[in-house]
Amino acid sequence: MKFGGSCLTSQSSLDKVLDYVRQYNNPIIVVSALSGVTDSLIKAADNGGDIDKIISRHYIELPENIEIHYYKELNEKANVLKALLTIYSTNRNSTFLESHIQSFGERFSALMLKYFLEANGIKSKNLESEELGIITINGFKNAIIDSQSSVDNVKKVIGNALQEGYVPIITGYYGVDLQGHIALLGRNGSDYTAAFVARALNESEIVLFKDVPGFFTADPKKVKNPNFVSYISFDQAYELSSYGAKIVHPYAVLEARKGRAKIIIKDFNSGKTGTIISETYGDKVFVTSKKKLSILRIIVPDASNISGILFQILNRFSENGINIIQNFTSFSGLNIIISRENLNDAENVLSSLSRVIEYKILHHDASLISVVGNFTIQSQNKIHLKILELTEKYPEKIYFSNISSPGISIYLAADESIEDELVRTIHEMVGNEF
Repeated sequence: MKFGGSCLTSQSSLDKVLDYVRQYNNPIIVVSALSGVTDSLIKAADNGGDIDKIISRHYIELPENIEIHYYKELNEKANVLKALLTIYSTNRNSTFLESHIQSFGERFSALMLKYFLEANGIKSKNLESEELGIITINGFKNAIIDSQSSVDNVKKVIGNALQEGYVPIITGYYGVDLQGHIALLGRNGSDYTAAFVARALNESEIVLFKDVPGFFTADPKKVKNPNFVSYISFDQAYELSSYGAKIVHPYAVLEARKGRAKIIIKDFNSGKTGTIISETYGDKVFVTSKKKLSILRIIVPDASNISGILFQILNRFSENGINIIQNFTSFSGLNIIISRENLNDAENVLSSLSRVIEYKILHHDASLISVVGNFTIQSQNKIHLKILELTEKYPEKIYFSNISSPGISIYLAADESIEDELVRTIHEMVGNEF
C-alpha cells in the first residue's frame, strides 16, 4: 500500500488511512511526504525557509504516553535537517546534500504514521530507505534502483519486521548510492519504491491511494470531459507516464510488470477502485503532453566513429543525471529531447566533447504530445497521417512527428505555446474517429 502526500495532511485523513490499513492482512506501507513539504524543503535549501513551520505540519493528536516519544524523535530528525541546511548553505554545489535535505519529507511522514498507528493499536515500525538497503545508481535526482544490490536487503529487513509482528512503514522517494549518499527517485518516486518492494517480496498487488481515481483519456485540466479509463496495460501506462501523465512513476510500471503484480489506483476520499494497470489493454486512445523541453541536434562529423561517440555522450549524460526523453538518429548525428532544466548541464557535457562533435539548440521551448493506444498498424498510420495534416495549420510551430512504439504510441514535438491547443485538437480527432 502506498499513501500519497495528500492522504496524510490532517487528523481526519489519518483516520481514513487507519480504516484502509485495517482492511488488509499484513500490509506493507510506503509513504510520500505531506503535500507541499518537498517543495518547502527545496525552498528552505535555496533561501532559508521556515523549517519550524514544516515540522509543525507533522504535529498530531496522540495519547500523552506516546506523544512524548514521537515529538522527541521528530525533534531529533529536525535537528539533523537543520544541521544539513547549515552545511548546504556553505556548499550549494553539493547535489547529494540537496537530495539528503529533500528526503526529510518522507522521513517525517513515515515517523508520524508509525506513531499514529501505534496509538490506535497497530504495532508499526518505520523503515527508512537506507535502513531497508535500497541501493541506487544514475545520479542523485532521477536515480534508478539497483535491483541486484537491493532485493535481498529488502527481503531480509521487511521479513524480519513482519516476523516480529510489525506493520512496516517505508519512506518512499529515495534510496542510497554505493557511497551511502542519498539519491532521489524523481517525482512520484514513492510509487517506484512501492512497486520495487512488491517485486522484491513477490507481492501480487500494489495499491496506490491517490487524490485522483486514475487515468483519463486526457488531462481534465486541458480537455473538457475526457473519458475515465478502468483498465490500462503496462505498456500503455509506461508510455503515458513517460510522456507527461503524472499519475504513476514510469519505473513503478516497469517494476510491476517485471514482478507480474497489478497496480490498483484507489481514490483516497471515496475508497473506490479506479484504474487497474495490468497485462490487460484498454480500448481507449489517450493524449498526453510534456512541456518545458528543449531539442538539441548533435552532429558527429566523423560518421565512421558515430557509435562510439554517441555511446560516450549518452554515458556522460547518465553520469550527470540528464535523462533523454526522446531521441532519433541519422547517419551523422542524433536529435534529442531533454528537460529544459537539464539544458545547461547538457551543453556543458557537449562542450567538453567539442573536438569530436558539434551541437546546436534546435528549439529551446518545446513540448511533446503523445498519442497512446492499442493500435493496429493501419489505425496507427491513419492517426499519424491526421497529425501530419496539423502541420498545415502550424507550419512554423510543429517540429516533427513519429511513430515511437509500433502498436502503442505516436509523438509530436511542437512549440510550447500551442501545446494545450494541440492536446484538445488531437483528443477530439481520435475520439471522433477511433
